[in-house]
Amino acid sequence: MVALVTFDIQHNHIKELSDLSQCRKLKAIDFQYNQIEVIPKGLGNLNQLANLSLKYNQVTSLLLELGQLACLEELDLEGNRLSTLPDSFINLKQLKKLYLCRNHLSALPICLRSMTSIEVLFIDKNNLDNIDLVVHLTGLRTLNVSTNNVVDLPVGLTKLSLLRDLDISYNDITSLQNLCPMSELRSLQVLNVAGNGLPHVPPAIGSLPVLEKLFLNENSLEILPPEIGSLGKLVELNLDENKLVRLPHEMGSLQSLQILNFNQNNLNDLPNEIYSLPLKMFGIDNNPLADLPPHIVEGGSQEVFDYLGQRQRDQ
Repeated sequence: MVALVTFDIQHNHIKELSDLSQCRKLKAIDFQYNQIEVIPKGLGNLNQLANLSLKYNQVTSLLLELGQLACLEELDLEGNRLSTLPDSFINLKQLKKLYLCRNHLSALPICLRSMTSIEVLFIDKNNLDNIDLVVHLTGLRTLNVSTNNVVDLPVGLTKLSLLRDLDISYNDITSLQNLCPMSELRSLQVLNVAGNGLPHVPPAIGSLPVLEKLFLNENSLEILPPEIGSLGKLVELNLDENKLVRLPHEMGSLQSLQILNFNQNNLNDLPNEIYSLPLKMFGIDNNPLADLPPHIVEGGSQEVFDYLGQRQRDQ
């Protein structure tokens, strides 16, 4: 046992763990999908440990000594019963990936403010209504706060200039103003704001230079700003289940767009410019499309797409 480098006991029915404090060569421990309630003492002595997964157990608190894991790079605590983290976690200077989703967090742990080495943070599916502390994590590449109770995005979120993937879906957010100026989010490739109460999208959306995926579905949008046509790298745009009454002609400039969905809206017509897009998926179901010939609409999305092209040529 003392020579162990990897210890994997995932997907069992284990409730208690033996002492591993003498296994000082351990670099990876995987306890996920068990029934563990208490973390054994001595784990803090494993000074070579880089990966620790306690995913989907029944842990309610963590030992202070885990803050001694100086080489820890990835910590997966998803699916437990944690309401906070020990203050000693500020000493985890090598930690890059932290998964706290599906726990019992009603507030972000104070120690998180100082854990500036973190690049990937998942805090989705908790009970959070305030995520202000994340603005201090300036090394973040991925941030997922989906399915919480957030109403207001924190001021200063644009300081996260390295952010590539931001998921704020399924909260109670009604404004993206604190994401402005969006031009500061110059690395952002994926933005998911689905399932909120957004009545509009700011024109600044067009200033995200490398955005590839934009999820605006399940909001309350009636129109889109013409600036959306400036997203030259956009590959996927989801507008399903809004209240859209028209789409801007500028969408024809989205020359990288392959997936466009706007099912379940209030659209009576579509801009001809859509025909110029290199689409591989085109979702138009459950729109009135009253200004298009009925037989074209009945023919489905390909018929509609071809019709827009013919109408464009006839003009």
